[in-house]
Parts: sequence; structure tokens; C-alpha cells
Amino acid sequence: MELVMRDNFLKTYKRSGADVNQMIKNAKQGNVEVMYQLGLCYYHGMYGFPKNNYNASQWFIKAADAGHMMAQYYAGYCFEKAIGVQRNAYSCAKYYKLAADQGLMNAQYEIGYLYEYGIGVEKDETQAAQYFQKATDQGHGAAACTLGYYYENGMGVEQDIQKAFSLYQLSAEKNDPCGQCNLGYFYERGIATEMDKEKAAYWYLKAADQGYPRGLSNIAYFYENGIGVEENIPLACTYYQKAVDKNYPRAQCNLGLFYEKGIGVEKDLVKAIELYKAAADQGDDCAQCNLGYCYDNGIGVEIDHKQANEWFEKSAAQGFARAQYNLAWNLARGIGAEKDEKRSFELYEQCANQGYPLGQFGIAYCYHHGRGVAKDIKKAIALYEIIAEKDDSDALCNLGYIYENEVPEDEIDYNKAFTYYTRSAQLGNGIAICNIGDCYEHGRGVKKDFRMAVKYYKEAADMDIDIAQYSLGYCYENGWGIVKDMEKALEYYHKAADHGYEDAIKALERLENKDK
Repeated sequence: MELVMRDNFLKTYKRSGADVNQMIKNAKQGNVEVMYQLGLCYYHGMYGFPKNNYNASQWFIKAADAGHMMAQYYAGYCFEKAIGVQRNAYSCAKYYKLAADQGLMNAQYEIGYLYEYGIGVEKDETQAAQYFQKATDQGHGAAACTLGYYYENGMGVEQDIQKAFSLYQLSAEKNDPCGQCNLGYFYERGIATEMDKEKAAYWYLKAADQGYPRGLSNIAYFYENGIGVEENIPLACTYYQKAVDKNYPRAQCNLGLFYEKGIGVEKDLVKAIELYKAAADQGDDCAQCNLGYCYDNGIGVEIDHKQANEWFEKSAAQGFARAQYNLAWNLARGIGAEKDEKRSFELYEQCANQGYPLGQFGIAYCYHHGRGVAKDIKKAIALYEIIAEKDDSDALCNLGYIYENEVPEDEIDYNKAFTYYTRSAQLGNGIAICNIGDCYEHGRGVKKDFRMAVKYYKEAADMDIDIAQYSLGYCYENGWGIVKDMEKALEYYHKAADHGYEDAIKALERLENKDK
């Protein structure tokens, strides 16, 4: 608007025969509009005036103090950006507010922002919301988006999710990329509207087309996973890279995973670490967790459990469930830090409360074995049963073990144990497969059958389960359910011993002494 005003004013001024000196003279005589236009001329360096920020700022201030609305806005801008004057938050807020109170839409948005963060004024979210509302009423897209965020989160206004949705719609239609992203998120999650992944993708793409980093990253994720659009990994890579070029942390994290796994790009662990680190340094919780995992497992870096835990700590402090679990695991075992079972239990609780399945299992395991909390088999059973309903093979296997070995003698139930082992084994759990072999060997919950025991031991041994390797070796040594074969017995004893399995080590020592 102000550029048109400037051109029309100056054309009229030129037609009147006035020159630069006359313009300055009129400004000094108190013509407020000329003061403002003179400020514009110096600001832009046009119409025979040299670019001079100091002169521009001074004329803006003079016109602003005389009540000129646009000059007030420019004076505020000069104090905000240190254009021709020293940066001064108080003066910036003063002039933006003067312009806003005269009804200037952009100034209403700017002073709203200052009230939101307490810059140059006392922080006041209610005042901020009022100014954002005024700017929104005049069609300011970014103000509508910010006001939507206020209603979404109950900041300065009573929380109203439906109102937030309407404001995001308004903002998106005004082509504000942040509003488009927020509207896309509401459609993605089904917040205040029916879930519609295609509409979410549409709005993310709109924001991405404007080069908005979050829009670029979100549409990349949709193309990566085929959400609302057809899966397209090359296109996902392209959008992630565009967002990375704008230093957007979540895109750095996600593209890092592509380089770690070789998804859509040539595998490059050094590049993956570089991207994780860039995102982690900006505070991205997922990247911090991924970086910790790399240090924990020597992926693209030397194994460094201490540094792994440092990154897990940072991510866990932000509430990232996977990091909380990984840190809990390490602390429970004294990996990279002093063993701390109590803190480990607390971290399992934190991630479990977010619905993280491994965290729920961690709590059950702690109650089962008394790690960081008093041992409580009944609580362990109750928790394992909840997890087992989701076909968790470890929970099923542990329930089987408890009913076979750890409940009071009058509650031991071999049939129930065998059922749990069977369900777990059907899900591919090697320990459960081995335990079924043990049930057949001892006739617990099933008729004793050495041949069936060998069958299950062999299956579990091939999955590198040490106890199964030992048990199979024992069967070969004694000819239980299979032809006696000392070479095979030694072979499986050695396999189990290589894992450090004590009974296998003793068996080898026994056979060695026997040969002597």
C-alpha cells in the first residue's frame, strides 16, 4: 500500500514543479505527509535522494511524532531492526502501538508479537490476542494463524479448538504457510474435523511450495510413508533436502535416517551422523536419540556409551519415549554410567505413561525381578498380561515362565505355562521355543517326548539361543530323542560356551577331564 502512496504523492509533487530542496523545505515547515515521503525517499534511495538510513529514520520519527500512521510503523521498524538508530525495544513497541491503535493491520500484528514475548512492553498474552484479533479482522493471514494457536492452546483466550481450526482455515486461505501447516496438522490428526490425510497433504504441499521448512519436511514425510499421497521415496528425499537447506532440524533428522539406512540415497554413515548432529544441536529430540543410538552401537562413530547416554539424557528430558527407554536400559545394566536401577525404573514409567510398549514391558520386568522397585510377581503378571494382549512375544514367554516356576507352589500351572510358551513361539520368540523343548523333556503341560524336545531345542539353537544349544548338546551326549553323537554334543556345548553359558563351560570341562 505504501509504495503506491509514495509514487502517487511524488508524481503529484513533481508535476507541481517542486524539486528536492523544495520538498525538504516543506518537510521542515511541518508538512507531515512530506516528512513521511522524505523518509521513504532516503530509505529507498530514490527520486534523487541518496540512500541514507539515518536521515530516513529521523524523518520517520518526526512524522510519527506528528501522528502519521505509516511513519509510526516505519519508526517502529527502524527501532526494531536498528536502521539509522540504535535498536530500542521500548521505542519499537511505542511506535508500533501508535500505528496499531490507528488501525494499521501490520502494526497490530507486530505489537501483538511484542506483547506475546514481552519485548519492549510487559508480557501480556491477553493484549497480544486482542491485537492479533484486530489484525485478523482486517485479513492478516499470519495474525489469524497466531490467533489460531492461541485458541488451540488457551493462551490469552479461553481454549477453543473449533475456533482454532476456523482461524487456521482463514490463515491458510490467505496463503500463510504457517497456517497451511497448522491446518494440515489438524486434518492429519483429525482435530476439530474429520481426519483427512489427503487434505493434510494438500495443505502441507501448499506450504512447501512457498519454501516453508516445516511444510517441506511434512510433505517429505508423507511421500516417505505414502500418507495422503502415493509413496515416492525420491520425492521425499528431494523435499527433505530442501528443508535441510533451510536448516530445519526434523528434516535433518529424517534425512539422516535415510543416509543411515540407505533409503533413497547411497548409504553414508558419516553423512547420517553429520545430519543427526546438526539437528541434535538445535534440540531435536528424535535426532538426539538417534545420535545416542549411533554412539551406543558404533554406527558411523566409535562406540562411546557415555556420550550415548548424554544424548539420551537430552532427548529424554524433552519427553522422547524411545530415549527414555534407551537410557533406562543402559542405567539398569551400568552401561556408560553407574548402575542405577531406581532411575531406570522411573524412566521406564515415564515412557510407559506415553504408551511406549517397551517401557511397559520394562516396568513389568522390574516388578518381576525386583529391579529398582520391590519384587511383586502379582503386579508383574498383571502388567505382562496387558502387554500380552498386544501379542508381545516376550511378555507371553515371561508369563509362561512365571506360571511354570515362580508362582506359589499351589498356583503352578504347567498347562497355562505351555499355552503361553506356544503363543510366544508362534510369534518367533527363541526363548519360548527353547522352553517348549524343556516342557517336552520334563513332561510339563504336555506328554514327555524327547524327540519333540530335540526338535524344539534344535530350532531355538539355530536362532543362537545359548540354553537351547546347551540342552541340544546334552541330548546328543546322552542320546535322548536322537542318536548319541559326541562330536555334535561338543559342537553345541562350544556354541553355548562362546556365549558364556556356565553349564556349557562346565560340561566341556567335565568331558575334558573325563578324556584325561
